[in-house]
Amino acid sequence: MRPLLPLLALLIAAPAAAHIDTPQEALASALKGMVPDGRPEQCLLSRQADDVRLVDEHTIVYRMGASRAWVNHPRGGCLGLQPGRTLITHSPEGQLCAGDLTHVVDLVSHMQYGTCSLGAFEPWRRAK
Repeated sequence: MRPLLPLLALLIAAPAAAHIDTPQEALASALKGMVPDGRPEQCLLSRQADDVRLVDEHTIVYRMGASRAWVNHPRGGCLGLQPGRTLITHSPEGQLCAGDLTHVVDLVSHMQYGTCSLGAFEPWRRAK
């Protein structure tokens, strides 16, 4: 029983030592090597985004491969928006636009955490 005590202490201490990115660090990581690329756009073709990263309640990053990204700041923030959840958006025209409503949902529990209104899409591109 005695050899298990150090292992148990290590397992208890490990979560406390785990680093959790701040929203600023998460955004910097999502946009690493990228620079702003022009004025904000009102709409984004949904097929352009192959990856969506939820940074915090105020920031969503839509990525297209390693070369393009669009940063969206939902109007008034978005309660419940955080990594580990997903966005459900109904876009019959195949595009996401400023003002569209999107729902924050936990895919495991199917619990809805909030509804948000998208803002404009700030374009970013890979730096040369």
